Amino acid sequence: MKSDSNRKEIVMVLDPCQLNGPLETTCFLSDESGQRLDPLSDNAIICEEIVQQNGRKNVSILLPTGETVDLQKVFVLKRGFIVVEISGSNGSCTTAPIPFAIEEEIILCAPEGTELQCEVTKFNCFSNVICDANQMLRELNVFIEICQSIKMTADVVIDVNASFCAPREQITRTCRSFSIPPQCPDIFNQDHVDIQKESAKPELKNEVAVPIRQLESLCVNTEKVYDWVTLQAKKKISLNRNQIIFNCTPTHILAPGGENNGAAIDNVDDYFCQTDTWVARSNLLVVREAHAGGLLPNGMVIVSHGFSPSAFTGIDTAEFYNPATDTWTAAPAANVPRGSVGGDVLNGLFYVVGGSDGNGSNVLDTVEVFNPASNTWALGTALPSPRSELAVVALNGELHAIAGFDGTNDIADHDVFDPNTNMWTSRAPLPQPLAFIAAEAFQGKIYVFGGRDPSFAPMNSTSFLYDPLNPTAPTNNVYIYDPATDSWSTGAPMPTSRWAAAACVCGSEIFVMGGFTPPNSYLTVVEAYNPVTNTWRTVASMPNARAVFPCISL
Repeated sequence: MKSDSNRKEIVMVLDPCQLNGPLETTCFLSDESGQRLDPLSDNAIICEEIVQQNGRKNVSILLPTGETVDLQKVFVLKRGFIVVEISGSNGSCTTAPIPFAIEEEIILCAPEGTELQCEVTKFNCFSNVICDANQMLRELNVFIEICQSIKMTADVVIDVNASFCAPREQITRTCRSFSIPPQCPDIFNQDHVDIQKESAKPELKNEVAVPIRQLESLCVNTEKVYDWVTLQAKKKISLNRNQIIFNCTPTHILAPGGENNGAAIDNVDDYFCQTDTWVARSNLLVVREAHAGGLLPNGMVIVSHGFSPSAFTGIDTAEFYNPATDTWTAAPAANVPRGSVGGDVLNGLFYVVGGSDGNGSNVLDTVEVFNPASNTWALGTALPSPRSELAVVALNGELHAIAGFDGTNDIADHDVFDPNTNMWTSRAPLPQPLAFIAAEAFQGKIYVFGGRDPSFAPMNSTSFLYDPLNPTAPTNNVYIYDPATDSWSTGAPMPTSRWAAAACVCGSEIFVMGGFTPPNSYLTVVEAYNPVTNTWRTVASMPNARAVFPCISL
């Protein structure tokens, strides 16, 4: 292990207990996608009666007066979603929406035919985290309090017997004459005065001595409240680390291996985006370039495949990195030796896609899947067509394979794997054929940076990146894919043209680092792209120049 007086504490973003404390927790009501809701708005919290198979059960209640009355037993269900945010001094983690349900048994006047109406009048939630001695989450507790107004109502028809209003006879004054409008036909079987005849009397003038007070039967539709109570409901939810999915804001980026000066390297550098500084980490066990990497659900980093010790020598080895201890250990070997692969983690599984088996023009459609739960590799559904030098990005439960090299030409193909159907389907192609692009998902979209111009032709040299005949090959294009419309748009161009760079999210920006530009320049430059403002800024350069490497957000 390297000794470094400037070492920084590593933060495990999959576990909020490894954020720098003290930790602050907040929670809020959300919909099932995690969007914040106003608890007092309609249907923010679903409140409904649980229908009993044999109807509401009668319950005899003894009143303080000694009288016994029959009321009904009503079961009420309140349900919704809660999101918990956990913040430290150097980052934050947000849970996926946590469902909750509160069941209550209430005794009400609720005869058959009445309906439950429930209105939430107050909502509170608070939470805390319990960490173990290894700074790993042991338990997340969420406490919910809901105040509600519950009514049992029914639409009823009321028959009202009433007399007409008339001026009070105690007050006499000169006023305009008036007459009573003709009334509706009699529809009730009750004795009352013939209003039509009464209304035909001569107009009343000056002093009104006797007001007309005939009874009329009126039919009124209204809502009757049979019972009305206000209650407070409480709920505690306790979850362990295996029951929660955290979406944490990355605070640093790991850059392992790659190629420099035509040879694979084992250097590992760690970038802290909040302080704009780099720290050296322990070297890889194996020098490797054009490999794949990802962050597993258990917090371990995995890197696999690639070329070693030089270009076009494919390998099948893999290794784990423990960010908490800064150590690398051997992982199970995969099945197919290859480099120039793409890879990402989807639903907790690590996918390694495409590549070349050692000959730059011999490209593959191979897909291998590593399952950390069983610690094994398996073959997955093959790509629709072979390719290498591609980008692979997980987004919205799917795996996107974008662009690359088909053995003869750079391509713009865009295929998407759905683990639910175990199938690949075609999506809108990249606007231009490219290979060695850098790509990253951010806030529901995919961002593609740079790449090799399609006019590039592979050469049989010590490096498959070397192209002295084509100095204009690198691009600075930025393409943005929106899965909602299956379409691409453009962003502000990168300040530095390049291919074979890496792109990772840290905070609210995407950092594009390293890469290659002809005739033989390996880059240390790092530039940060803000998708919201569509702007770039230059940040601290990498300690080691490198190309064709993955980066992993931690």
